[in-house]
Amino acid sequence: MRCASLLDRELPKYFGVIPALGVRANACFAAQLEKWERRNPGGSKQAEVKAMLMKDIDEIMEVNVDLKMWQAVLAELGDDEGLHEAHDQWLYRYGLGEGMEEKDSERVMFFSFCTGLWEDCSVYTHCWACNKCYNNEETWHCGVCKKCRSEDLHSPCVGCGGISIAHEKVGQDLLGEIAILEGLDREDGLLTASNSGVREVEV
Repeated sequence: MRCASLLDRELPKYFGVIPALGVRANACFAAQLEKWERRNPGGSKQAEVKAMLMKDIDEIMEVNVDLKMWQAVLAELGDDEGLHEAHDQWLYRYGLGEGMEEKDSERVMFFSFCTGLWEDCSVYTHCWACNKCYNNEETWHCGVCKKCRSEDLHSPCVGCGGISIAHEKVGQDLLGEIAILEGLDREDGLLTASNSGVREVEV
């Protein structure tokens, strides 16, 4: 369980007024805050975090419209520290948060402390159990073995024989192809696997 008091203390520094924004720390950032707290209780890493987020931002802006707009506004802020603080908080919410309101942005990237890079939200996920970010096109977490697996997504787990969601989807797609070949109308029911092959369940 994440330390609520730690998040309550640290997140307003990064995100601003949390309840009004409906934003929370993403899994990778929450884990990183806990790691820093163990090493240096009460210490601040905010300047270091901003440097990490800014390191490759020019390159990221080429593919991310939200960050390109953020950088354009930054150039117009002048010397007003309050404006800079609010502007930085948007960057922190975007890169380190989740559950952002629609008015903030539809977040498509996040900053991973595991890789030290901005990552695509649709490709990278932080595993709470293994406490690391992984490419979900190459890796999956086996709930039985309690480990992230890097073998083929479409093959059963070598430890227990369990399957990934991607593997399960392939199976469902295959059932759909069989149904089409057999002339079944998928709109009339849900196809599922059974020990005897394909069966149709009324929905």
